[in-house]
Amino acid sequence: MAAKVELIINQGEDFLCYFKWTLVDGETAVDLTGFTWEGQIRATAQSTSTLAALTVTTVTAAEGLFSISLASTVTAELPTTGETYSDYSKYVYDVKATSSAGTVYRVLNGVVKVSPEVTK
Repeated sequence: MAAKVELIINQGEDFLCYFKWTLVDGETAVDLTGFTWEGQIRATAQSTSTLAALTVTTVTAAEGLFSISLASTVTAELPTTGETYSDYSKYVYDVKATSSAGTVYRVLNGVVKVSPEVTK
């Protein structure tokens, strides 16, 4: 089962967040050796176009640590309609991991809130 995590991204800012993938017991780390990753942000789950591709990186395989990130140039292009920093535009995302055996897991999913940039 994927973890449901809300992400808050400031438009025009580098985004980086670390996670630990564990078994259901919440303590035993999944060994990420050999896993490949992909993640996307879309307006809705049914959207045919991607707003951004997340960069997902294994940090420490044996400890189940990985990160997701976006460069400031990418977050600057995320659309927002808010007039102040607290007027978030909401999108959806997920992150999938594929084992070396080809098994696909959805590890994270949820809502992305984008806060509009003022200084450009």
